[in-house]
Amino acid sequence: METAIDHQLWQRAVSFAARCHDGQYRKDGCTPYIAHPVRVAFVVRHVFGEADQTALVAALLHDVIENTTTDYDDLIEHFGQAVADAVAALTKDSRLAEQEREQAYDRQLEQAFRPGWSSWPTFTTTSAIRAATSNARSSLKSQSGRFVVQEILQSL
Repeated sequence: METAIDHQLWQRAVSFAARCHDGQYRKDGCTPYIAHPVRVAFVVRHVFGEADQTALVAALLHDVIENTTTDYDDLIEHFGQAVADAVAALTKDSRLAEQEREQAYDRQLEQAFRPGWSSWPTFTTTSAIRAATSNARSSLKSQSGRFVVQEILQSL
């Protein structure tokens, strides 16, 4: 049985993420950055079958603390403590050198399990692979510059 998605919450999260990432582009210089968190949420939902609302909203918002002026308190205000905590757990510490940052991020994800949130281990696993899968797919584009979902899924 498929869990119903709260479309109003999902739309608020997509809209919030789009506003936060407005004017940002992927490394290719032409793909709007919002394509990345939307793609991550798509993979979390449709490839891994995750239906937990907090996990899906966190997937959409996972880079807003790291890459925008949005902070933890903004996320609490708009989406609540659970989403803010999940996004914080998925945020890399940009004060660290890249190699140290990646190692610290791996440790952070390993420690992120929260008792009572049964979806967290699945989402943690999903988020840990997102960098390896999503960033590599920046070059998978159609002629119009939009990502082709079929190509993304085939490359997993």
